[in-house]
Amino acid sequence: MPLLIMIFAGLGGGNILVAQTSQTAQQVETTSNTAGYLEPWRYGVDFGGGFPVSYDVHIGDARFGESLRILSGALEMGRTLTAVHGPSLLRGQAEAAFELIPFWLATVPQQTVVIRSPENATPTEAVISSYTSHGASVTPLLFRWNFIKHPDVRTVPWVQLGSGLLWTANEFPQRTGGTGSNTSRINFTPQVDLGEHLFLKQRNSLDVEVKFVHISSAGLGESNPGIPFSIQFGVGYSWWKYQCRQR
Repeated sequence: MPLLIMIFAGLGGGNILVAQTSQTAQQVETTSNTAGYLEPWRYGVDFGGGFPVSYDVHIGDARFGESLRILSGALEMGRTLTAVHGPSLLRGQAEAAFELIPFWLATVPQQTVVIRSPENATPTEAVISSYTSHGASVTPLLFRWNFIKHPDVRTVPWVQLGSGLLWTANEFPQRTGGTGSNTSRINFTPQVDLGEHLFLKQRNSLDVEVKFVHISSAGLGESNPGIPFSIQFGVGYSWWKYQCRQR
C-alpha cells in the first residue's frame, strides 16, 4: 500500500510538472508574441529620388521626359497592428502607416527633339525648354509587413502597399501643347515599396527603401499620359516611441 501511494504520488507530481512546464513555455511564447520586436509607434523622415522606367508621351522620334527626375522629402508615422506571428519565412508584424510629402519636385532639362511628319520629309529639330513642377503628396493608405524572425535581430526587412494623392503647382506630366493635351494638377500614386530598418540603437533605425510608383490622373484631365512605372530610391531615419528589441 505505501508503494502504491508512492507510485500514484509520483505520477501525479509528474503530471503537475509537465503541466507547469507547458504553461511556462506557453507564457514565454505569448510574451514574445505580445511584446514583439517593434513597439507601437514609429516616426520618421525620408529623402528620395527616382526616374520613370516607362513613359507614354512622345514628341517626334524622342521620348519626351526620358530625362525626368523626381526628388522628394517625406514625413512618416507608423502604428504596429499585430503581435509577431506567421510561419518562419513570413513571420512578422503588420503595420499601418501614413506618409506626408511636403516637398516634391519633378525636373526635365532642356532637350532637343527630332520631329518628322508625313507632310515634310525633311526632319526638323525642336528645342524643348526645361521643365520644373513643384508639388506635395499625401499617402494615407500604407500597409506594411515587417519580417521578424526573432526578437533580437538588428535588421528588419519589410514590404509595403499603398495609394496616395499628388498635387502639383502646374499640370503634370507636362502637356505637349496640342489640342486636347491638357493633363491634370491632381494625380494618384499607387505603389509597392521594399525596404529595411537597420537598427543603430534600440530606439533609432536607419531606413533604406525602393519604391515602384505609378502616377496617373485617372482621367481628370483631357489627356492622361501619366507615368506608368517609375522607380524611386530613398534613405531615412526612424524614431521608435518604445523600446524596439528585447534583451
